[in-house]
Amino acid sequence: MTEMNDSCTTPNSLGSVAVVDPGIPTLSSAMDVKRLCEDAKLLSLTPWTKGSLLKAGVQLLKWHKRKRCAFEVTLRIDVGWEAIGKVYAEDRPDVFQIMAAIRRAGFDEKAEYAIPKPYAYIPSQRLLLVEKVEGVYAKDLFLKGDERQQAHAAIRSAQWLARFHALPAIPARVVGPSVVRSRSAKRCKEIVERCPALAQKAERLLKEIEEASGRLIDIPMTVSHGDFLPGHVLFRGNQVVAIDLDSFVLSDPSRDVARFILFGLQRLAAKRLGSIHALDRAATQFLETYLALGRPEITKNLNFYGAALRLQRAKRYIFKQVSRWQEKADALLDERFEALGQ
Repeated sequence: MTEMNDSCTTPNSLGSVAVVDPGIPTLSSAMDVKRLCEDAKLLSLTPWTKGSLLKAGVQLLKWHKRKRCAFEVTLRIDVGWEAIGKVYAEDRPDVFQIMAAIRRAGFDEKAEYAIPKPYAYIPSQRLLLVEKVEGVYAKDLFLKGDERQQAHAAIRSAQWLARFHALPAIPARVVGPSVVRSRSAKRCKEIVERCPALAQKAERLLKEIEEASGRLIDIPMTVSHGDFLPGHVLFRGNQVVAIDLDSFVLSDPSRDVARFILFGLQRLAAKRLGSIHALDRAATQFLETYLALGRPEITKNLNFYGAALRLQRAKRYIFKQVSRWQEKADALLDERFEALGQ
């Protein structure tokens, strides 16, 4: 993933933004400011339905090349209206439908635990428009907060996730252990072929995944955020809001918990705070809070999903050739990311 921080706003104009990604054929037109301002469906979502626009713009937020691109949309007459737009490489009406179903199940603006409101999905542009959520990110509290603030972020994130996992099933893709094992074997093979220097470590990690698979206990599939991280959790007053539901699936709840601890806390601490153990206290608070809310059995499956996630991210580093990719992949494949739930 490449985060694009450069601004593409066009103050006091209706100009277009030149963004091209061959893997996302509708991206350029979806981010065309003039086209957006003339879209009747989009304008129907704003506080006004007619009048001369005084200001309009788009600004890139995150660009997952060849997959999806997120950007902020701002339209203004006498009052402003903002939304988050996401353009997908493939048609994804399911994201809108899933978000609507989650809100109907109780995760709306009136609830303590919520997700953003999905405004519309425009099939011709493969464009999803959702509410822009203002608040304090859990990630910022983990990086800049004191122990009390870090504890608050850990506990409240765990409460959101536990409540979310208790929702009734929503039709979606199922990612069970057999899918994870198959994907892990494929990723290991790809790593071995692309980066022989890391072959031994990749194969060792695959063996760890296979051994952990034999110790899995049967846990009913639940709704799964799929990318539950501190950068996707915001605090708005007493409300906790999780964003980015693009990776929603039905899965073992252990998978979301493992991702938050491994990448949301351990990797974040190693990258930004100088030590993989810098957020150990927060990780313990997160896990203990989640377990206390009724799912103590998930500890049995954390090692399996944690190891599979390490292999997945290592493969991504290698194939995307990110900065210091071999060093980062090597660290993930190595043993310094300690077993979860032990």
